[in-house]
Amino acid sequence: MDFLLDNRLVSQDAHVVKEAVDQYKLFLPSHPDAQLLITQYTPELARILAKADIKPNRVLSVFNLLQQAVHVPQKKLTSEQLTKVPPVYSVTPDGENRAKVEDADAILARISYYPKSGEQVEKVEHVDRVGNVTSIDTYDCRGFLSRTQTFHRNHALATEQYFTADGTEACLNIFMNNDQGQLTNTVCRVMNSRDEIYEYDNLEQLLGITLDRYAKEQDGVRIYTNEAHIIPTDITISPIG
Repeated sequence: MDFLLDNRLVSQDAHVVKEAVDQYKLFLPSHPDAQLLITQYTPELARILAKADIKPNRVLSVFNLLQQAVHVPQKKLTSEQLTKVPPVYSVTPDGENRAKVEDADAILARISYYPKSGEQVEKVEHVDRVGNVTSIDTYDCRGFLSRTQTFHRNHALATEQYFTADGTEACLNIFMNNDQGQLTNTVCRVMNSRDEIYEYDNLEQLLGITLDRYAKEQDGVRIYTNEAHIIPTDITISPIG
């Protein structure tokens, strides 16, 4: 199986996305069964594929592998269905594709919806009493909690949790400053079904291992790409001719 690694497909720039799609179409005649490989975290991937007119079975996301979400049906998720927003709180519109969660006059959270989705929840920012963001819940456009980020009082990222479609934690990433004062993913923890904890150096290492495990189940996997940065993997990587 051949993969064309091209994260341009998930760019916010429509012209860049078109370039990725055109590159893939040029690649197919010589690699007719090739799939596009995405290594960036992209909870809106299903929406992007629909706009680009690419069938889901032609694209593999490493994050979908990690989160066991390769084949997840679409479901509706509105603010009324959010378990982290108790129904006793008021949810009111706050501009286009946005709403706020209030308790009396205090704002507790801000909700973002996917555009033109009928208020499908995209993100929930939880705030403290003075308006500082304490955590952010990101929802896959297919209707499940995908990631939760927590923040220190100085607004620096503290943790990232990724979840499977059924709500099980896929991994927990912890961030700390290194010796140069740069925020760094210092550890990535995974708990298996037997409650055994495994630690990896960082999320990139886990993603590479996840992709390698998938490749071992396939027949002769190769990756073609011109991208400068690639997650660590044992798979043979070749430039696009």
